[in-house]
Amino acid sequence: MNNSKILIILINIFIINICFCLEKTTFNIITFNIHGYGKILSGCNVKKNINQIIDEISNYDIIFIQENWKYNNLIIDQLFNHQLIFGNNKKNKISFSSGLVIGINRNFEIINYDEITYNDCNGILLNGSDCFASKGFIFSRIKIDDQILDIYNTHMDAGNSLKDKNIRSKQLISFEKFIIENSTNHNLIICGDFNIDYYNSSQIHQFQNNLDLQVVKWNDNYFLDKKIDYIFYRIMFPYEISTDEIPNILYTLSDHPPLTLSLKAR
Repeated sequence: MNNSKILIILINIFIINICFCLEKTTFNIITFNIHGYGKILSGCNVKKNINQIIDEISNYDIIFIQENWKYNNLIIDQLFNHQLIFGNNKKNKISFSSGLVIGINRNFEIINYDEITYNDCNGILLNGSDCFASKGFIFSRIKIDDQILDIYNTHMDAGNSLKDKNIRSKQLISFEKFIIENSTNHNLIICGDFNIDYYNSSQIHQFQNNLDLQVVKWNDNYFLDKKIDYIFYRIMFPYEISTDEIPNILYTLSDHPPLTLSLKAR
């Protein structure tokens, strides 16, 4: 074999290795409040909607779900290519779990994870009935190739009363404190339903600034009112950032629109 052929082979191997590395460090995420309670939503069967949601989002590498209070078995059955972390903590015997789930591609390594329940809540039969749910957040540290990534999924207090707003403020403060103590100088993705409108809260902007976060912008065709669902991120390895086109059907299956983010190594 002459030198020119050997050189061509070596170049091809080099290109293949580069492409392989780039492919391994390309991943996409979705966050979705699936409205997973009750039996009827706008005349539709909620279980049927949840089934379709899970089917549609199963191709995402990291999946953040809020308001899953009844469908663990369905999620286990359909997200079989994912490692699943369920929010299982309960404040007391009569409360539900947090309703949080994180699904992580089986090709990614989970280093550790934890679930934290917020101390405060407001509302039993009114103001969002938040005290029936053990709202809080799930934290997980994962490894994608040689990169460490800390990911968070949260759901905060709902309701519009002054007390609800004060509770959310306390929850956001405790959430930020945990992130600072555990994820300083780490790559970071934070998702969830904060129930805080981005354009009407100085505190959410302070949260973003304190943690040096970017935020995925909302599609105004679907986020018609308040922007309360979030993907925040802080990524320190070379990447290209984009958002995936979301199937239109997903905008009809819950009372919250989904958000997506894609990361591709440069």
